[in-house]
Amino acid sequence: MRHWSALRAGTVAALLMTWPLAAAMSDRSVAFVPWKVLDPSSPSSGALMILYWIPSQPDELKRSDMVHSKTLMAYAARCVAMRVVRADDSVRLASLDVSQKLPLAILVDAEGKVIGRLGGGGAPLRSLDVEMMVRTAFDERELSAEAMLDTARARVAAGDRMSAADLYSQVLAQRCAFPRLAKEAHRALRKLER
Repeated sequence: MRHWSALRAGTVAALLMTWPLAAAMSDRSVAFVPWKVLDPSSPSSGALMILYWIPSQPDELKRSDMVHSKTLMAYAARCVAMRVVRADDSVRLASLDVSQKLPLAILVDAEGKVIGRLGGGGAPLRSLDVEMMVRTAFDERELSAEAMLDTARARVAAGDRMSAADLYSQVLAQRCAFPRLAKEAHRALRKLER
């Protein structure tokens, strides 16, 4: 009995001594952006937006701050696909109209239209600049979804339930990116169905 209480006291003492170290380490925990390196034959993603990163050399993947950006991680969780394009993927580089020096970051929408481009001068990309590009495009899409909801409400009030339902469905389709707006669209669609 005395052995277990001594062991328990020793365990508690060890935990108390290591707790500050564990707390300090958790503050410095590193999380990684879910970058997916594309093979030349890989299909494009069906995400709301795709951020393509084209590093100048494979070693850049190890030392860039874009690998552990918390902001980019948050956008990846909200339907922004993170893709690395290899410098030897000539087909994809041509489709993205890459003719500048690498590295580059290119943001495209779900239809493949380029909505942002950074780099091209040969200098390393800064994650802050890339985060700002994604944030701006994401915010524009959120404002657009809010405008769709407003337009849909006005169409319901005018008696045009069919086009209102179409707008609500478009907002609902973006639920991964804008869950609050999608929830509102879902509720409105259910009311229209009554």
